[in-house]
Amino acid sequence: MIYVGDAGRVGDGVNGHHVYPVRCSLFGPSITEVDRRYSDFAWLHAQLAKTCPGCILPPIPGKVVGILHSREFLEARRIGLQKFLTNVAAHEVLMHAPSFRQFLQASTVDLSALKAKAKVVNDPKQALTNWFGKAVQKFSEHDKVQSLAARATGRDVVAKPKSDQDLAFDQIAGYVTMLDGHAKTLQQKVLAAYRANRATSAAYCDVIEATSELAELESSLPEMKSVGFQSVMEIVDIRAKHLDSDWAMLTDAVDDFSRWITSVQAALATREDRRFAYQAQLAAAAKLSGESPEAASESPDKQRSSFSSFLGQSSASHVNAAVQVAKADFEAVHERVMSEVLKFREEKASVLKVMFLQFASLQLDNATEFSETLHRVVPKLKDTSTAPVAAGHVSSVYLSTANDQQSSQYQDFEDVIQSNQTPATKTHKNSSHSLDDNALPVTPYADVSL
Repeated sequence: MIYVGDAGRVGDGVNGHHVYPVRCSLFGPSITEVDRRYSDFAWLHAQLAKTCPGCILPPIPGKVVGILHSREFLEARRIGLQKFLTNVAAHEVLMHAPSFRQFLQASTVDLSALKAKAKVVNDPKQALTNWFGKAVQKFSEHDKVQSLAARATGRDVVAKPKSDQDLAFDQIAGYVTMLDGHAKTLQQKVLAAYRANRATSAAYCDVIEATSELAELESSLPEMKSVGFQSVMEIVDIRAKHLDSDWAMLTDAVDDFSRWITSVQAALATREDRRFAYQAQLAAAAKLSGESPEAASESPDKQRSSFSSFLGQSSASHVNAAVQVAKADFEAVHERVMSEVLKFREEKASVLKVMFLQFASLQLDNATEFSETLHRVVPKLKDTSTAPVAAGHVSSVYLSTANDQQSSQYQDFEDVIQSNQTPATKTHKNSSHSLDDNALPVTPYADVSL
């Protein structure tokens, strides 16, 4: 069992960083706990790549600038680091790597010493020699380089037949390349859909805010209590929440799947790296014997005692031993890579199935929650009963916010409600009181100009 706890802040300012408590019970009945920062996880990932070549390493979250470490980011990183350690512990090769045990059991001081030691490059001359030899071999195998060389020497280009190993590898490498392209396209489209949903969710929040302001203005009017402002805001709010979460989970899952494909490509690159190293050793042996690399690979022991290469003097025995070591290393890495890729192809189907099932389940849960919300608020909105309008209440709200001209208009409207008459009627009644008692009565609705 491995568990990565919540991140805690250590230090302040530019020297501050976050550490994650890592609890483990893999190496005994007792539970050990160590604090690890992100660079410790990165060190473990690099060490596994060195000591377990050809293995498909579980991906780790990417490095991000410290000022962007929000609470949500730290939680997402914690989940990613948890997945990384869990997958390493479940791998039949990676779980036995010494660096994995050191990561889980070493103290902070001891692990810092191991990290510092790993930065020391052993025998830089030999590392440069290996790199240069592999670069030359890779360059010489390029089709255009071979064509130009043949044209310069006046010889025909002779295509070297590929071994069964290389043919099988080329087939898998081509498949992974196409898979990576389609995965990256899906990643871009899902991210675009997620961002569009986030923008729509933000627009829904603006609608809620505007509706809330309108409801606050109308809150003192009794006839507005049945309008259902709160019900509408509840509907829009649930849709905004669903839009924000609908694609978030799928975006993270597709990103994780894309990182796994990158790990597969890294394993394939390791296999090619070992092949170039082997071919470089064969070329060195061929130069010693004056034979072709293919002949040197068939009889590496039949070499002259010494030769002068572009990198210095080497004995024949040393060259022969280097060829055998490079060959054994290449074949071991090739077998491991092929096995890992086949395993990845088998597990990929279940991973994609779970990813799409989780997305569909989330859609179903959101649809159910939205349906329940509608069934709860729609009856409230269908209620057609309204409160009676009390005299004097109409102008109480509007008179406090309108200007003087509007206030006088609303005051006249209130007088009309109280008298249940039109303004013209009121004028005629007032003038009738000033006439003689013997005068003819004025018809209330006579001479009304509309």
